[in-house]
Amino acid sequence: MEVEGASQTLYRVAQLALREAVGAKELDVLLTGKEALARELRSFTRREETAAMRMQANTAKILESSPTLMKLKELEVLEKVAGKANLTVVLGQDGLADRVVKLL
Repeated sequence: MEVEGASQTLYRVAQLALREAVGAKELDVLLTGKEALARELRSFTRREETAAMRMQANTAKILESSPTLMKLKELEVLEKVAGKANLTVVLGQDGLADRVVKLL
């Protein structure tokens, strides 16, 4: 997943978690149960981390089973690296990505 900024993404995730946790409770319950709210929010962050790791594992399995898809991902990364490093990439025979990595 590509994000604009880690701090902005973290802010959004925290804001959504707080809205979900706070929106379902009455004010008196929130004021007296601050510790329960904290536990609920920590649990939400762990669920998000678990979901992200599961998505990465699934992506790795898909890439492992499809060499063509893996080559496309390599080319995407190469394109990003070339753009940031102001390089010109010329496609050729096998091993292009390996040769470029050795150059960097």
